[in-house]
Amino acid sequence: MDPLTVVMSALQLADNDMVKDAYAGLKALIVRKFGATNTSVDPIDNYAADPDGYHVLAQRALTAAGAPDDPEIRAAAEQVLQQAEAVSPGTTIRIGKVVADRNSQVNIAGGSQTVTNTNTRPG
Repeated sequence: MDPLTVVMSALQLADNDMVKDAYAGLKALIVRKFGATNTSVDPIDNYAADPDGYHVLAQRALTAAGAPDDPEIRAAAEQVLQQAEAVSPGTTIRIGKVVADRNSQVNIAGGSQTVTNTNTRPG
């Protein structure tokens, strides 16, 4: 998964009890690094509650802040996904595909001429 998809996939697990602590750590790290302004936290909270409705805003806020390129944030997001996968195999694949598909749609709607899907399926 590309870095943005990793972070956004992890943020979709906000209400998942099996990764509650890891999610809280990821969100706290984002707030610590980029501030607790409405432009950084509200899109994350809204996205966690309604991924379909707030995907574009969260994607823009995270990208503008540079979150996908931050190694600590990516590592924290990967930890959330690894914990989810350990408890419920296949979770990260399902979530990652949905987020990647949404990212592709946003890129197309935003006028991007090239959409690269880095997801591969076995077989």
